[in-house]
Amino acid sequence: MSYNLGISLIRPIYISSRSYTLSIIGSVTMNTNYRNSNQIILRILDCIIKEKSNGQNVLKTHIMQYANLKTTIAEKYLNALENAGYIKRIEDKWGKRTIIYYDITEKGTDRYKIFSEIDRELDDL
Repeated sequence: MSYNLGISLIRPIYISSRSYTLSIIGSVTMNTNYRNSNQIILRILDCIIKEKSNGQNVLKTHIMQYANLKTTIAEKYLNALENAGYIKRIEDKWGKRTIIYYDITEKGTDRYKIFSEIDRELDDL
């Protein structure tokens, strides 16, 4: 659902280095469609599956960008998915640094299929 906020973008028209008129060049709309938990979980699991199929390690930043999540929300979901056994957190060394990346478990793959089916069924609503 989108709402028109009634805010118009305006552009001044300059004549002889003075501004005389304003012309409307568009309007601003705000999208208020919020995602439910199932959609967010599906997006996170989808990211991990796609990145792993390309042979890449999946970092938290990859998941945040793919699922369009802020850090605090991403951490909340990643912790919940790890505690539920859908994903596993893997630590690896990169020089002196420790890199944390994520992998999906068998249970996570099964749940991904279920969440995908639910999302398809509810997409018509």
